[in-house]
Amino acid sequence: MRFLMAIFAGIAANCMAAGSLEVGDGSDIKGIWIENAQVRVECDRDAAHARVIDRRDGSLVIDDLSWWMSPPLATTVRAESSACYGTCGAGKELRLTRVRTDGLEEVLIVRLGRIGSFLEIGFKIVNHGGADTRVMEFGIQGRGFAGHDLGGYKTLDGESDGYATHVSEDGKREAYNNLLATFGLPGQGKHSLVIGGLRYQEFKRHCEISRMAGHLSFEVEAKDPVGKLVKAGTDYQFQDTIYIDAVTDNRFEALERYGKALAQANSVDLTVPNLPAINLWCAQDKRFGDSTFRNNTPGAVWVANDAKKTGFLKYSAIAVRLEPDDYSVPNNQQGWWDDEHFQRYPSGQFLPPYETAAKWGAAMNEAGATPFIYFQTARRSEDYCQKFPEQMLFKDPARARPQPLDWFKDRYWSYDFTEPGFMQHMRAVYANLRGAGVRGIKFDYPETGWDCIGGFDDASATTGSAYRNIFNLALDGLGHRSEVQERLCIAGDLTLGAITTMRIQDDTDKLYPPMVTKAGLRWYKNRVAVYYDLDVKNPNHAVPTDSIDGVRAMFTMMTVVSARLELANYLSELTPQVRRVISRVVPLYMGPRSARPVDAFDGREQPQVFDLEIQAGWHQLTFYNTSLEGESWPTEWNAVINPLHGRLVPAKVSVDLGRATDDGGLGLDTNKRYHVYDFWNDHYVGLFRGSDSLAQDLRAGEARMMSVHEALDHPQFLSTDRHVLQGVVDLSGCNWQPRQKRLVGTSRLVADEPYTVVIASNGYEAKDASATTAEASLLANPESRKLLDLTLLSHAGGAVDWQVTFK
Repeated sequence: MRFLMAIFAGIAANCMAAGSLEVGDGSDIKGIWIENAQVRVECDRDAAHARVIDRRDGSLVIDDLSWWMSPPLATTVRAESSACYGTCGAGKELRLTRVRTDGLEEVLIVRLGRIGSFLEIGFKIVNHGGADTRVMEFGIQGRGFAGHDLGGYKTLDGESDGYATHVSEDGKREAYNNLLATFGLPGQGKHSLVIGGLRYQEFKRHCEISRMAGHLSFEVEAKDPVGKLVKAGTDYQFQDTIYIDAVTDNRFEALERYGKALAQANSVDLTVPNLPAINLWCAQDKRFGDSTFRNNTPGAVWVANDAKKTGFLKYSAIAVRLEPDDYSVPNNQQGWWDDEHFQRYPSGQFLPPYETAAKWGAAMNEAGATPFIYFQTARRSEDYCQKFPEQMLFKDPARARPQPLDWFKDRYWSYDFTEPGFMQHMRAVYANLRGAGVRGIKFDYPETGWDCIGGFDDASATTGSAYRNIFNLALDGLGHRSEVQERLCIAGDLTLGAITTMRIQDDTDKLYPPMVTKAGLRWYKNRVAVYYDLDVKNPNHAVPTDSIDGVRAMFTMMTVVSARLELANYLSELTPQVRRVISRVVPLYMGPRSARPVDAFDGREQPQVFDLEIQAGWHQLTFYNTSLEGESWPTEWNAVINPLHGRLVPAKVSVDLGRATDDGGLGLDTNKRYHVYDFWNDHYVGLFRGSDSLAQDLRAGEARMMSVHEALDHPQFLSTDRHVLQGVVDLSGCNWQPRQKRLVGTSRLVADEPYTVVIASNGYEAKDASATTAEASLLANPESRKLLDLTLLSHAGGAVDWQVTFK
């Protein structure tokens, strides 16, 4: 059956102060309605369709919004409203009920908060019939912006997994998860439509937007191959909801509001120790690290101690990922995941003197590293299946998979993650790992857990809910301050809130612009709803290979567009120069936003300008030279792992500082001036007006990170040399005290490493500098007489309070 959901107007939290909320009962001439200060939703009395009105100007932005079902057996409609609390916060709820001739009632739920612009669509079914029913899909369809000039039309898909993410001018776009359609010419304002999934529990989402003659047509579907069982005489309110926003005009803001709502609706918690990790499988693989095999517990302890000896732990704590990547048949450690079977397969990776998780974890803790581990999701081990047949799908170890679902040549279905006995087993597995201090797990081959024909012990489970339970068990078992990574997911955003990390790149230790684009165009979800991971990185394979610019670009862009870092190298095998570059991007930035790909909608295949607004008046701006001659950037896995044959060349990259963000600029105040400081080149770029264009000649393959600060009428800091984000990670509480004519701050120093703060004097003359627990010196910056370098040195390291006094 095809079922649909109605409309739920919620909130995008950064728009307005608390406003009034109005609800119309059936007496209104237009039928049933609900509104706040931004948006009004009207439904005809027969609930055949609905309309959405932008209350800012009274324009009709969506008409003919309908919910569909099969077969159409509705006979009567009734409406009611009540107070509610949901993703939108406190508000009102409007329920439209269709009574069908087969005994089913379909309830469409509309909620509206006091402020906000987005619509959330919810659905409930009441089964008064004499037979059980199974809901396999539901959705909405509608028409938007009728009569608008659609000039400048573009779309951006919201794919996950390893799919490429791109901006397109195609008239029709389809994608999993979500879509953006945006139009409008430069200087004339923009309009945007965002559709997609909001709350995920049991169903995947599929979206479609088409540009028609004079309007947009759109559809959002929630689908599951097994569906949700609703027994006769019961009711069920679906946990999955759909999102629409046709009122937020700015394309960047529209998507960022969606990302925040997505995180809130799915109770996302990313407060995990986001540690750089060393991957033991990649480090020994000849295609990647090509080093000594250490992919076992003694090897992991050696790698942790090796990192400690290099001094790297002064900059950041680390993790070491043990990957028991075993392909033995018929028996292996998959499914067992206990000390005994980790000792046995493959050729014993839990080895003396660390043959148990507890011993391994204690040794890793002593070495100052956190242990991470790896599972092959639902790959079966025949000895487990035969011993516990009741824990298998269909309770039958011999139930054959249909072609082509025979992953690993496993002919049979695997474990049932809804079966109480198997869930209890998994809780014991995670209790053992958690007790050992394991705080990270990667799920490889997640498609093995996508059970598309059912067979669940929980008869009401969908394929999606059973799949999501794989990760819920892990997150609950290891603890909610642990990393749970889904590699190349099969279900789109269905696992949001149950995972912390989503890997979106096939096996590679390189970083090429198409990978940067893939993650960069998902900026509104990254660090907000999930951490995106681009697989391991190997500085020996950075491009260009003949310059430190390649290494700097690799780790700068990982910081800008990704949120995770795994290395394919043992740290002692890297040069001190390379280790220093890596030390400039750790600790990993964990702020709740990522850089906007400013030029994404300008027709460029690979964005080159990324802007991260830290706070009002402070931006971290990255220029990325993607110019390649002689070939196109490879995108397919078999091409990426081969050597690059094209030639990287120098290029000019620029951005208009004062141009509107919707038009490819930074949106800075054209009446103000801004200092710009280049981190890697340790160079003062200059003082610019907000109306200026900032252009830079970049070397081949270079990524240039620049700090942009609004010029103030008193001394201010511009940059530090500790971290590529130039003060975001290492500097706190920097303030000007006008009465004392003193600039004060607190910096986190590395022991015995000089640390420099670049200060713009802004017309003041420096008098002296001091620090609480560090040596302090103040010198003129060699780049400009208007700048000062405050250098601090602490033998103990840690937080240091400092001050610079001016005349």
